[in-house]
Amino acid sequence: NKNLIDLFRSYSDLTNIEIIKKINSKDIKNTERIIWSMSLPLFFYKLNKKNYKILKSPSISSNLNVKLKNKKSINIGICWKGNPKNIRDKERSIELKLFEYLFNEKTVNFFTLQKDISTEERKVLNKYSNVIDYSNNIKNFKDTYLLMKNLQLIITVDTSLLHLAGSSNIKTIALIPYVPDPRWSIGEDDFWYKNIKFLRQSKLNNWSQPFERLTKIIKELER
Repeated sequence: NKNLIDLFRSYSDLTNIEIIKKINSKDIKNTERIIWSMSLPLFFYKLNKKNYKILKSPSISSNLNVKLKNKKSINIGICWKGNPKNIRDKERSIELKLFEYLFNEKTVNFFTLQKDISTEERKVLNKYSNVIDYSNNIKNFKDTYLLMKNLQLIITVDTSLLHLAGSSNIKTIALIPYVPDPRWSIGEDDFWYKNIKFLRQSKLNNWSQPFERLTKIIKELER
């Protein structure tokens, strides 16, 4: 994924690793070892932790200027939809109007982590002074990471942002449909990412209960 390349290059531990944008059959033949990305969790699970190290956080210099409106307030990042071309996008993405219940919490600032925002969605966002639209400033995962590291909490649906937040050890709440992606099992906590809490639909296509719980969680943060 070309959006990940700049982020990977920001890790000092990976400076000696060549990142190839496109690989052909000749490159594969000259490779000593191959492992597919989705096989990595099993690979690390079988490894003794003493045999590998966790990468240090990337040192990023970016054109993205993160301005928190009020550092005394709670700053939360939100992502409400994924790629519409995904076959299960209707199940995982959420209408922005449901987030308006959260936007009424005036002691909380909400930062959009969404890149593609429609005209109608922008009208909704513009109604709230505590919602900061960063969609025009985020160009890639590197910018997204930089913004997320300045926030206390990420709230997102099941999209690539969930994996970026999870692997970056950023406190995250995932909004998950009644029938989830198989990777997310069925509990509130996740064995892939210990920093993610899952709020799941209890009824098919009904987000009311997850948002009720989400509102309570945010109110707890305000205390």
